[in-house]
Amino acid sequence: MTSTIDKPDLTQMGTGVAATLTSDEVAAALHNQMIGKTVLITGVSPTGLGAEAARIVAKHAPKLLILASRSPSKIAEVIANLKAADGVDASLTFIEPLPLDLASQSSIRTAVASLYEVHPNLTLDVLINNAGIMMLPEYESVPDAAAQPVEKQFGTNHLGPFLLTNLLVPALLRSAAGARVVSVTSRGYLGSPVKALDDASLIRDTPANRAAYDPFQAYAQSKTGNLLMTVGLANKFAGKGISAYAVDPGAVGSTSLTRSVPLDVQLELGWRLADGSLNPVVPFITAEQSVASYVMAAYDPALADKSGATITSAVVDDSILDYAKDRVLAERLWALSEELVGEKFEY
Repeated sequence: MTSTIDKPDLTQMGTGVAATLTSDEVAAALHNQMIGKTVLITGVSPTGLGAEAARIVAKHAPKLLILASRSPSKIAEVIANLKAADGVDASLTFIEPLPLDLASQSSIRTAVASLYEVHPNLTLDVLINNAGIMMLPEYESVPDAAAQPVEKQFGTNHLGPFLLTNLLVPALLRSAAGARVVSVTSRGYLGSPVKALDDASLIRDTPANRAAYDPFQAYAQSKTGNLLMTVGLANKFAGKGISAYAVDPGAVGSTSLTRSVPLDVQLELGWRLADGSLNPVVPFITAEQSVASYVMAAYDPALADKSGATITSAVVDDSILDYAKDRVLAERLWALSEELVGEKFEY
């Protein structure tokens, strides 16, 4: 179904004075903040930004690097690539794989339980909520959300990271230096506020919602959810040792995120030309340029007093619309999310 909402101007994605900085350049400046940290990255696959995030963290002497993905074979491939990466200790004794499907709340709970079983007193310094899905062409739902299944993009991109982050809070609170939660959003959030805040039934798996399903709007709502969760975390843990930041990764043409988006839709959105090649009008950036923002959000001490901020092109983004940074809306989304995962979190 074609959306009637205004799509964001993709020609503006990935722009900014710092857009050309690379992850290696930012990490070189922040090396002292990176060494000896325990880091967990979700959505790690060879063709995604998670692999680049894993490479740059691995290059700067982490204590423990936990690589999470729903596909163990993809984690294994990323690990194999890291062994050959320049500047990475080829022994990789600091890396631990974690099978995890953010579309399944039972999978999330099982993964976290297994992590605590291996590391009963786990200390987590950085959590990078990188995993996500985009514009599923047909309506799908998350099977085990509390009360009733919900739309899959909202379930995977927002509820999954919400549950995972909250289950890892005990480990995050043990960080001596103060932990950081980095959640990857998208400029696509401009397509929709979290409409479920006005009517929670809009994300339920019903015949009416299946008929009215709009792939882009569903994706946009979930990305607004990432921004509001960041604000919610910043509010709840102010002064308690956990900071939260959102990251807009920009338009990266080399990832598999758009694998669910049909070519004709990518043509309509202006992402690609008729021959399938990337549209040169869109200022696509490299994975290294994109992950520069991850590194800044995860480690830059200059951001210590900016918890709740969004980082775009390795600078603080002050252009985020009100519906994606409002504290009241963030609190309402937090309460709705607790309802949907069937658990209240008190710290």
